[in-house]
Amino acid sequence: MDALSEILRALKLTGTDVTDGEHSAAWSVSVKAGAAARFHYLMAGGATLEIEGREALRLQVGDVALLPHGQAHRLSERGKARLVSGAATLERSLADPLLTALPVLVVTNVRGTAIARHVEESLGFTLSASDAPRAGASAGRSRLGELLVIEALRGAIESTRAGETGWLAAANDRHVGTALALLHGRPSEAWKVEKLARQAGLSRSALAEHFTRLLGEPPITYLTKWRLCLAAQALATTAHEVRAIAKDAGYESAGAFSHAFKRAFGKPPTRWRRTQRKARDRKGSDTSYR
Repeated sequence: MDALSEILRALKLTGTDVTDGEHSAAWSVSVKAGAAARFHYLMAGGATLEIEGREALRLQVGDVALLPHGQAHRLSERGKARLVSGAATLERSLADPLLTALPVLVVTNVRGTAIARHVEESLGFTLSASDAPRAGASAGRSRLGELLVIEALRGAIESTRAGETGWLAAANDRHVGTALALLHGRPSEAWKVEKLARQAGLSRSALAEHFTRLLGEPPITYLTKWRLCLAAQALATTAHEVRAIAKDAGYESAGAFSHAFKRAFGKPPTRWRRTQRKARDRKGSDTSYR
């Protein structure tokens, strides 16, 4: 169990629009800004990545470049290159702990790793030049996209340095990372700091101090916010009664839940649910909800 895996399970990460492009001679690809994260995996050759307002970056073979906030960007090269590119969608209503911690661009090199070998071997079957794609190729491409995004995120976590704070640093910490994994993996459990500390391998006071230093708030405050995010997602995507959602969020009283939810989201649960469903219906009329 790790914090990244647990939060990604809740976020329902999905790889979409995954393509395998082989470029020759001079080439250039521009990607417009969008809500979805974008990624590029350079399998061969070279490429330069440009984001407005930032210095151009020369990608190396094996680099996975992830733009988690979906900024517009451009890739180009004067010679040959092979790029696997795509988008990554997730439940934005739950993504704040991770997304707010991520920079505009994350680059992780996976050359020579097991994930690189798996992707390259799989591409020979799912992204062949045949006019008749193999059955299941689309699902296979989506899975490859998810794996590349996860590897980029894992690299971002593992590259944090001693003394840094924030969600990435917390996830990379042996004890706080364990606590985060527990809170995200079992959010409805009746957690107390003492119980959490025992499972994380620290004393109560040490975990509380360490957790607060890295994340800016105590463990139970963090858990309360995460439970409310899960409640918001349940209100928007299920027909569950508010009382049941309140109980899952750790509130015995629907009234107390309603007050807490309104403080966090600006509207009481029932009104918020109606607003979200109307917004989803409008989006669903011409595009898929993400």
